[in-house]
This record gives sequence, C-alpha cells and structure tokens, in this order.
Amino acid sequence: MDFETMARSLMKGGNAAALQGLTQTPEAQRLSAQIDGAQLESAVRAGDENALRGILQSVLATPEGKRLASQVLGTVDGHGR
Repeated sequence: MDFETMARSLMKGGNAAALQGLTQTPEAQRLSAQIDGAQLESAVRAGDENALRGILQSVLATPEGKRLASQVLGTVDGHGR
C-alpha cells in the first residue's frame, strides 16, 4: 500500500478530527521535536519508503511512539472515540 492510499484510509470514516487531535497531545509534540523535519520532508517528497520506514521505526522504538501508535490504531478501529 502506498502512502497516499494509507493516508486516505486513515482519514475516512470521520477519523480526521480525532487524528488531528492526537497530533496535539504532549506525546505527539515530544515525538515531533525528535524527528528531523527536513529528513522527513525529503523522504516524503522522494517517495523513499526505506527512509520513511526507518523514521517510523525510530519513533516506534520510543515509549511515546508506541503509545501514540496504539492511540492511532484505536481511533482508526473505532475504539478511540
């Protein structure tokens, strides 16, 4: 699945507002500060799935990243509402 398809899937079914809310949590803010924005933007623009996977793995290796991923999954699955 490409990233555009994944993004559309995440945002359907009324998830957009809930997911936007998750981006404002203290955990998300701490994670955002740890990510190299230029590296992320470059990987997205280039469609470099290996680089994006590496960034995601580094995020998921943190306790905050694991909790945020769980919250995202709960929202998408309808359990986080």
